[in-house]
Amino acid sequence: MNKSRLMLAACGVAMSVGVGNAQEYGVLLEFSVGNQKFSNVLNSNDDGVYQNFSDTVYVGSLSAGLSFGSFGLQLDRVVDSSGDPGDDKGGFSARSTTLHANYRTGAYAVGLFYGVGDNSPPVDSDLGDVTFRGVEAAASFDTYRIAGQIGSASHTNEHSSLDYSNEMYGIVEAQVYLDNGLTLSGSLGYGTGIIHDDDIGVTQVAFGVSKALGSSGLVGTAGLRHTMTTDHESGSNEGKGNNTELLIGLTLPLGGGSVREVNENSVSMMRTNLPAIVAAMTAVYD
Repeated sequence: MNKSRLMLAACGVAMSVGVGNAQEYGVLLEFSVGNQKFSNVLNSNDDGVYQNFSDTVYVGSLSAGLSFGSFGLQLDRVVDSSGDPGDDKGGFSARSTTLHANYRTGAYAVGLFYGVGDNSPPVDSDLGDVTFRGVEAAASFDTYRIAGQIGSASHTNEHSSLDYSNEMYGIVEAQVYLDNGLTLSGSLGYGTGIIHDDDIGVTQVAFGVSKALGSSGLVGTAGLRHTMTTDHESGSNEGKGNNTELLIGLTLPLGGGSVREVNENSVSMMRTNLPAIVAAMTAVYD
């Protein structure tokens, strides 16, 4: 049994055993679509594919959480996909499944997480698998919420020069609730990887705005996400570049109250795909 099946089976057993005693539960479904554009691509074997490449990008996640008094479990599935990776036309897919275990006291929550993922760039020989793990925390207040993760990730690629072990990454996000019903959000993440034994850094910054759509429970979202890959080796010929995405979408709570209530209670930990995106960038700029 591979790691992803083992993790999902363990989570399923835990949830099935405890669901009858759960004090809170919540499920969130998020989906966004938009335009992705690569720019300033340098020293990549795929320069011709990615230089000024532009296409539709899809971002989706499904998160479910259960709490038992001060303790909680959360399971996330996050997918980023763009272009046509099977047709050598640019784009990539990055997918992650993450299990969180957390402890809450008052407005604060701390926890541990373990995740598995994979990435599919346009070159079949660069397919890779990712594992990641770390610690996290979140805090919710009347007018804002903050959350963060720090951990390490390992990547095994069919192109072995893209393999790496225990590379660090971290990400922090915040939401600010305004009196007019709008929510402003932002996040900043950074992770490291390897291309042909050279270190690279991947910085991802995102900004967004959201608002409830009447009494339906739906929340409309709009935002910008920018991913910048930089080369840490002086004089190296390895790849680098930028990826900018403009997104609009919807978030739907499938149980546990409103989107804000679910985010602050049963699904309070970050939903991130950054480790899989870092691994995908090593293949994109290979």
